[in-house]
Amino acid sequence: MHKSWQQEESLFELDEAFLDKALKKDSCDPLIRLRKNVGIKLIWIAGFSLLFLLLIITTDKLYNRILISPLLLAYVVGLTLIYGQYRMLGFVDKSQNMRYILKAYYYRITRIQQYELKVAVFLYPISITAGFVYGFSLKRSADEILTDIKILTILIITNLILIPVCYYLARWMDRKAYGKYLDQLKEDIDQLETA
Repeated sequence: MHKSWQQEESLFELDEAFLDKALKKDSCDPLIRLRKNVGIKLIWIAGFSLLFLLLIITTDKLYNRILISPLLLAYVVGLTLIYGQYRMLGFVDKSQNMRYILKAYYYRITRIQQYELKVAVFLYPISITAGFVYGFSLKRSADEILTDIKILTILIITNLILIPVCYYLARWMDRKAYGKYLDQLKEDIDQLETA
């Protein structure tokens, strides 16, 4: 991709045919790969949303519904916001120069990552607690769960361990999915900036 840009007469005014070809090629990393990875993420979010909805519908305990509802709400909001960003990744304003297009892609992907990490910090304690209580509620009542010091201690320890582990795992997974493509995209933007 670097060579294709360098071969163009002007790095800032690309013709429409070149841009169409570049955005449709399977080997055209990082733009195609980034968009594909966001699409995969959307499928996972939709799947978890359906799972939470199914849990809310099938559980007979009110406190489980109360604990799972914020997760469903956050996932639906996330699905909506990330889908909006995903659609924007497919839209390329061909009247703009390549530098603008690449910066827009970079901005949109990093915006998705920032949103997810912010929401994750809020959701991890809720999701860990919801899963924990849901599991125990299959054999015990809410009163038994909330009054048993041993269960509450295990819940607190589980949160203290899993929240940072999940946070760093999410960052690692984002880095795995987007890292080298975002780095390459940033490199390409820097090349265009210095040209």
